[in-house]
Amino acid sequence: MPSLSGRNAAPTSTGAVKPAIVTIGNFDGVHLGHQKLIHQVADRARALGLCSLAVTFEPHPEQVLFPEKKLNHLSTPEEKVEILHANGMDDVWVCPFTTELARMEPEDFMRMVSERQPMSELWVGADFALGRGRRGTISVLAEIGSAMGWGLHMVPPLTHQEGVSYDTLVTVQSILGPVHLDSELPTNDGPATVDFLRRRD
Repeated sequence: MPSLSGRNAAPTSTGAVKPAIVTIGNFDGVHLGHQKLIHQVADRARALGLCSLAVTFEPHPEQVLFPEKKLNHLSTPEEKVEILHANGMDDVWVCPFTTELARMEPEDFMRMVSERQPMSELWVGADFALGRGRRGTISVLAEIGSAMGWGLHMVPPLTHQEGVSYDTLVTVQSILGPVHLDSELPTNDGPATVDFLRRRD
């Protein structure tokens, strides 16, 4: 099983540990879309009196899965951790991304995370998926959360007024350089989150 590391040590006490509001992602650059998600996670954790946790990966998964591909990183691992903390995360865990991790089924990965830190809720973006072959889609994660006892919240993508998602803008800019759009104000139509409630027996 791959190890996890972060600013804080893993809980070793056998006593009760407060569950966390968790988000998972690469968070390279921590652009506006990332910030929206992170701020909502931090706000939710504070409202419930819980801690917030960001799980991220190093190296970037694409660097392991497609070693021939040249990646332009927007932040160093150290900068990414600092930015996540500065945006409200109580804890940041960096999971070494390996071919072994890439082969894990989504339920196995989520079990590993929840054993490392009990979870109350998982918050992710609309296009999020994890696990072997990206099998851990939103619907699959909702089922896993229902079985494991945590809720799932999906945050719709933050879009520019031109209708382009910030994920797309950052990807394009990392390849081609700065991209100019006439309007500067971000917008986001629709609900702030889409909730997949955990099953209550």
